[in-house]
Amino acid sequence: MDNTMQARTPVGYIRGMAAVSVLSALVACSGNEPGSESRQSEQSAGEPQSSRTAAQAESGDASDGGTGNASSDNETAQASESSDSSDEADTNLASDCSFDVDVGDNLQYSVSQITVPADCSEFTLNLAHTGNLPANAMGHNWVLVPEGDGLDIARAGSSKGLEGDYLADDDRIIAATEIIGGGESTSITFSLDGLEGDYTYVCTYPGHAAAMRGTFTVRS
Repeated sequence: MDNTMQARTPVGYIRGMAAVSVLSALVACSGNEPGSESRQSEQSAGEPQSSRTAAQAESGDASDGGTGNASSDNETAQASESSDSSDEADTNLASDCSFDVDVGDNLQYSVSQITVPADCSEFTLNLAHTGNLPANAMGHNWVLVPEGDGLDIARAGSSKGLEGDYLADDDRIIAATEIIGGGESTSITFSLDGLEGDYTYVCTYPGHAAAMRGTFTVRS
């Protein structure tokens, strides 16, 4: 009896220890892997959502900011243009039924818009050449015609020469000054009877009309 028990005891002990080891391993696997995977899964699922939310927020902020700035810039630009147009109209208003225009040794009038109140019965245009070149080199005049007829009338007057002030015999010409050179000045007064709305003024010296023109408005 004692010998049998002594012979069997080591085997039973070994088997018992093996079973405990296997059970411990199973418990370890069961406790670590599923829980770990679950936690990792939750973290993985959570992180992209947080990342996307932040990215969307940043994108939305950037979009809103860009749109707001663009809208603000457009409104500012429109307000500035409106203000500039208003300032130019006020500055070029012939309040005393007369207006001074300067020309020089270039192809440009000092103003591109003249506005006259309709209560003026007549209007006086004063033209001064502030340059140095003579009339045969850089002469200028001021010719008022219906809107859109400036180039046609200027071409027709080129054959008249400097002596004829490069003015065609054309009934469409409402008013015109003579050709002047550097240091000279001239003026013309004409009736506004029947005039209303927009007209064009040009220089009929050959080659000048394409650049030297502006709008003359009789305001109702």
